[in-house]
Amino acid sequence: MTAVQKADPGARRKAIILVSVLSALGGALIVLFESNQQVISEWLEMNLATNSRALNAVFLVMLAPQFFVTYYLFAFGRRIVRAQRFPLPGQSVVRDTKIILSNEAVRRGRVLQCVAVASAVITCCMMFAVWRLLHEFGGQA
Repeated sequence: MTAVQKADPGARRKAIILVSVLSALGGALIVLFESNQQVISEWLEMNLATNSRALNAVFLVMLAPQFFVTYYLFAFGRRIVRAQRFPLPGQSVVRDTKIILSNEAVRRGRVLQCVAVASAVITCCMMFAVWRLLHEFGGQA
């Protein structure tokens, strides 16, 4: 018989609240940027050639959440590999989840780590592309 980790109703509530709040925040940011698109475009045009360090910092801040997600995925995968169990002991789940042990769990952890590494590579490539574009259009290449 396969072991099952029971769902935690509190975890489901937390997940729904988190997704709702982050979706509302994302929507508000989109509306804010769209309503100020002309101002932002003018600022970018004005500062592109003169202040590329500030623009580099802006793009780094924009990519920072991706680095945090990458780090979390890698660390979560590492914890799964060490515990050789998924879901981790004591981890809250939003629905009844079959417990995966041993090689299957290690494989799942390694897949998460590979996804994290791929995400890091893609994020670094995006940073390089933005840096290159800034220097190309800023006349500093």
